[in-house]
Amino acid sequence: MRYYQRNTYFPLTLTLLTLGLILFMFYAFTYKTEPAAYSIVTEVTEPVDAEAYRTDLAYAVVTFEDEYARASDDLSRLVAAENAVSTLLDMRVPTEYKDLHLELAITLNQLQAALRSTDRNADESLAALEQLKTLYPWLNE
Repeated sequence: MRYYQRNTYFPLTLTLLTLGLILFMFYAFTYKTEPAAYSIVTEVTEPVDAEAYRTDLAYAVVTFEDEYARASDDLSRLVAAENAVSTLLDMRVPTEYKDLHLELAITLNQLQAALRSTDRNADESLAALEQLKTLYPWLNE
């Protein structure tokens, strides 16, 4: 018995797609663009004024203490601590105050962790903050 075999375009379609893929890959890997003229951009950063930093940091600490004292619950205290950390992270720090800035950020982060914990004991963090204020009396201004 003889079967009638219909002609299909599948082999032709497959061949054309394969050739198209080969051409695409060839041009994709051999195409070289000439880079545009690069201009070296150097950003000049001005040094941070230590006195302005001290003023801004003292204001941030006093603002945090006011918000923390006015807070009626732990959630409000947590928001005050988060605002203070956000303010600290936005500041540019002079080199001579990097250690203070880091200690203050760590202390406020520990305060946040204490307020998020189940026992909500923030005494250690507040004591560390008071110790920083005694080491740097200008933080109270």
